[in-house]
Amino acid sequence: MISARHFVATLPIKPADLLFVFGTREDIGGRADEAFRLWREGLFRWSIVSGGVTPGSTLSECEIIKTAMC
Repeated sequence: MISARHFVATLPIKPADLLFVFGTREDIGGRADEAFRLWREGLFRWSIVSGGVTPGSTLSECEIIKTAMC
């Protein structure tokens, strides 16, 4: 994850109003699970999810992540 590589010094995570969840061709389920965990722990109120349709799927990454977070 980007934060693990570039923002290690920012730990512990602090609450925010908004979380951005970017689609990726790798580990969509893990990304959705982590976003849901952060929401469940009260670390954000709103999220913006992105991601397009990848080869082999009929749903966009955005739709997959959104459904998993609900």
